[in-house]
Amino acid sequence: LQCAVTGCQMVPALEVAHIKTIYDERYVSFNNGIILRADIHNLFSQGLITFSYKGDDKIVIEMSHKIMLDIDPYYKKLDGKELMLPQDRSTWPDKDYLEWHHKVRFENWLKYVEFSLIDEVPMHRKKDADV
Repeated sequence: LQCAVTGCQMVPALEVAHIKTIYDERYVSFNNGIILRADIHNLFSQGLITFSYKGDDKIVIEMSHKIMLDIDPYYKKLDGKELMLPQDRSTWPDKDYLEWHHKVRFENWLKYVEFSLIDEVPMHRKKDADV
């Protein structure tokens, strides 16, 4: 058991991050979760990092270039790094779920001026849209 990003094996620091929001049983599966260290889980949930398949045998980290790469050199080193996943590919994250995360969650705060938990629709329109 380890963080797919950092390799951390300290169990109290690890959490299961859901990739696609769980509304019902449809999204409860191994392929909709990934084990992450708590700080990485928080960044992932807030859309500051995401993961993308590169071919069929590699998933890499993508950091938000809008904010994360300018804040902390530790996190900057993670950009483009390959995830550390089990050899059993049946437990790997679902490609469609990761694409959903990249499209809907990643840098969501830039699109809607706030974080939205709704799949395709922001909770509120951009403040300048009312003008």
